Amino acid sequence: MLSAETDPDKQLEALRVGGDSFIAKPIQREQLIGAIEHRIRMSRLLKDRRVNADEAEVFPGLLSKEDFLRSLDRFQDISNALGSDGTERLLRQLEQKLLDQLAAQECAARLDDFSFAVLARRVTREALEGFAEQLLRTFGATKLRAEDKCLVLTVTIGIVGELYEVHLRLRTLDGEHVPAGDFLPVAERSGLMPRIDRRVLEPALDVMDAERKSHPKLRLLIHQNVASVADEQWLPWFRDQMVRRNLIRRRPLLQFQMHEVRDHLDAAKPLVEVLRKYGIQVCVANVTGNAADLDLLADLPVALAKLSTSEPRPARRAGIGRGTDPCTPRDRWLARIGDPMQ
Repeated sequence: MLSAETDPDKQLEALRVGGDSFIAKPIQREQLIGAIEHRIRMSRLLKDRRVNADEAEVFPGLLSKEDFLRSLDRFQDISNALGSDGTERLLRQLEQKLLDQLAAQECAARLDDFSFAVLARRVTREALEGFAEQLLRTFGATKLRAEDKCLVLTVTIGIVGELYEVHLRLRTLDGEHVPAGDFLPVAERSGLMPRIDRRVLEPALDVMDAERKSHPKLRLLIHQNVASVADEQWLPWFRDQMVRRNLIRRRPLLQFQMHEVRDHLDAAKPLVEVLRKYGIQVCVANVTGNAADLDLLADLPVALAKLSTSEPRPARRAGIGRGTDPCTPRDRWLARIGDPMQ
C-alpha cells in the first residue's frame, strides 16, 4: 500500500484488504525502489521454498500437503461455487467467528485463501484439543448457499506439540533469582559461556527424559551461544548426553540470539546445517524484522524465528493479518511469540 495516509488505524484497515505492508508518502525514489525490491525478493523466496518443499516431499502419484488438505476440505469446490467475492465474504465471516473464540492475548493470521494459523495457549493439551473441537463445531455450523444449493464446510485442524522455553536464572545465597541479562554479559567477558551453556542443557535434557511418558510430545527451547555449540568438542559431548538418556528420538530446539548469528555468521551458517543433519532444529531469537534480518534468515535453514517485540496486541484489536507481514506465521517460520513460554 502506497499512500499519504498517516492514521495507523486507517493504514491497518487498508492492509486488511490485502497486502503485506504500508509505505507512507512522501518517500524518496531510492527508498521506494528498495522497499519494492525487498518485497519481490521475499515473495520469490517464499514461492521457491513452497515449490522445493513440494518437490522434495511428494512421490509420483501423491498430492502435496497443501493440495491434499484442499481436496480433503473441498474448499476449492466452495470457492468455485461462491466466486471470488463470495469466498472473500465467507473468509471474513470465518475470521470473525475465529476471533470470537480467542482469549485476550491470543492471535491468529490468515495464511492463504484456504488456511488460518492460531497462536493459543491452554493449561493442558486436553484443553487445547477441546478448543480445536470447539473451532470445528463453530466452523462446521456455518451455513452456505450458492445458486439455491446448500454447501457443507469441512475443516481440518492440526495442533503443534508442547513447546516450552527454558529460562536461565542465577540463584544467589539468599535465594534471590537474578535474570540472565544481569549476569550473562559478565560471564561472556569472562569466557564462562561454554560451561554455562552445558549447565543449562544438561538439566533440560534430564527434564525431557523424566517427562517422556507423561508428555510424549514435549519439546524444550533452550538458549545456547553460537560460539559454544560451534566448538569441535560440543557435538560429541551432546551426542553422548543424548545416548546416555536414550533421547535419540527426542531432540531439543536450540535457540541462538540474532546478534550472535550476525556477529558469528561464518560459523553460524555451517553450524545450523550440521545441526539440521543431526535432526536438531534451531530458533533465532530477537529478530528485528527489518530487511537485513529477513535476508539473513533466508540463507539459514532455521525452523523458528522470534521477533523482538513486546506483548502481542490482543487479537480483537490486532485483527487477522493477511499476506507476508513479518509478524505472520508463514512457511517454516514461527514469528510472533511475544511472551516467554513458562
